[in-house]
Amino acid sequence: MMKKKDLKIEVIKKNLNILKINFEKSDLNIFENELNNPNLIGNKKLFKDDFAIIHFDEKWFKKEYINEYTDIRPTKNEFDFFIKELINKLNKNIIITCGSINLSIHDELKDEFRKIDNNIYLKEILGKKIFFINNQDYINSCSLIKKSYYWIGCHGSFTHVASSFNVKILDIIELDRKNFYNTYTNHLNNYNYLPREKFLILSKKIINFF
Repeated sequence: MMKKKDLKIEVIKKNLNILKINFEKSDLNIFENELNNPNLIGNKKLFKDDFAIIHFDEKWFKKEYINEYTDIRPTKNEFDFFIKELINKLNKNIIITCGSINLSIHDELKDEFRKIDNNIYLKEILGKKIFFINNQDYINSCSLIKKSYYWIGCHGSFTHVASSFNVKILDIIELDRKNFYNTYTNHLNNYNYLPREKFLILSKKIINFF
């Protein structure tokens, strides 16, 4: 009988063993063939340089996610300062992606970018490009993650996508639920995490991590 603390990957392996199906590590990379389509956003020449992804979705805002979780919402000025500090530290282009829920801060950010494609916006800071991408479907988002150098965001399915492509992960989790998350993340590649806390503290820890 499965228990809450059981690692989910081990449960899957046991079930496969019962069915006499061999498990291969490559089985975790379920998107490899789908993402070879040259029309996908991640395959565009626009994103040929090294870049880091910040998945800035509703999970950063507890009222849009889980009320019991620690609120990490930044103000626009705090987020702008964080992006500049991150560029200074990484010396890479930055891509900001969103979730399915449009937030007012997304509109505020977009106002300072110029539109260069249907859902792609661009501005430059300190000689580096910052892209803002919204209304992105799942497979196109995965194609971007595949080409990225770092993935930063609150835990979700994209955390697992990044692992399947061996992208360095900085997962933001609720610390009180660390054991719960561990049952899903124990097998992930390049996995690192930070606890949810006020953005001014969290942002400094993200910068220091790199």
